Amino acid sequence: MQYLDQAIQNDPTNACDFNSVKGALLTEVKKYEEADVEFQKALAQDPNCERAMEALAVNYIIRAQDLKEETVSITDRKQQAENDKILVDLYQKSVPLLERYRDLLKTRNAEESEIKAALIKLQNAYYNLSNLGVDKSKELEEIEKVLDPK
Repeated sequence: MQYLDQAIQNDPTNACDFNSVKGALLTEVKKYEEADVEFQKALAQDPNCERAMEALAVNYIIRAQDLKEETVSITDRKQQAENDKILVDLYQKSVPLLERYRDLLKTRNAEESEIKAALIKLQNAYYNLSNLGVDKSKELEEIEKVLDPK
């Protein structure tokens, strides 16, 4: 972390890479809010920073999945409902980031495997939102047609 902090200080124009790496490392140790800050710094300097955009969206999804796992064992209905609201919020935060990321990949003619990976993440967010009462069936159907064009 000290190395990254020094690198960021020495070359602030490279925030997309350095802050994204720092955010990813923080995400690995479940320091999600600190990771958010790093990804946001990268995006503030470069709004098209694909690495930060994808990583921030994944950070929201990981947080949602962690909370979903905790919620399974909760018997208090009120707490379950509160957690569901948080889950919806986290998944909804990931969607515009993933949609923009997908669009950037398409614009730069990224490899099909990169686009497919982005679509799978977006599919995950849409699916979970639909299960939480936010109708994303149309969007989910469109992605499924692209991923499995039978």
